Amino acid sequence: MKILVVVVTVVVMLAVIIASTGLHSWEYQKSVDGIRYSRVRSEDHPSHGRITIGRLADPVEIDGRIYRDWLHRREDGTIVGGLLAEDTIAGDLNIPAGTWVSFTADNDLRACHFPKDQDIQGYRCRGTGGGGKGAVVSFYPSGRLKFFFSGTDITIRNIPCRGGLFSGIGLHEDGQLQTCTLAKSVTIYGRDLERGTRVHFTEDGVLTTPAGGAQ
Repeated sequence: MKILVVVVTVVVMLAVIIASTGLHSWEYQKSVDGIRYSRVRSEDHPSHGRITIGRLADPVEIDGRIYRDWLHRREDGTIVGGLLAEDTIAGDLNIPAGTWVSFTADNDLRACHFPKDQDIQGYRCRGTGGGGKGAVVSFYPSGRLKFFFSGTDITIRNIPCRGGLFSGIGLHEDGQLQTCTLAKSVTIYGRDLERGTRVHFTEDGVLTTPAGGAQ
């Protein structure tokens, strides 16, 4: 009887895990919109609506770019994200193979997860080491750098910004500093701010960080 109870418990736990991870929804060796997947499923995304997520059976070319492994697409066929099989160009940006790229619904480059550190518009942006998770580099629809992680502390417009994976740096579209974590204690517009404080600036350069301790 005890063995039966243990077996039933394990089966129930496995069923819960499968249901929660969506493993039951995968379809194998299937083509969707002419694209062959080794496995594929659809799900509702809060930002992109109904999307198709799949592991490609073979590299595929879409909108002049070649993707391999994983690909995410919207119902209208536009790319949510995918892993580049070859070097490509988006605007003025050279993107190496192995980069996970994300696009807006208007097909503007939204973000990249570079496999290695990249020099972009005067900044050394941290890479991920491969894959679509980790240090993201995001862009405005114009192609200007919006957000990134630096491997080292850097100074932007006389503001010492902390580097590292826990201190992202944001820029306004014109290149002015939008947000960063202070790498050292400084005085800004008469306000003494401690190292570790998260600071925010408007497009006009006005400091909007609320009063308080370090973050």
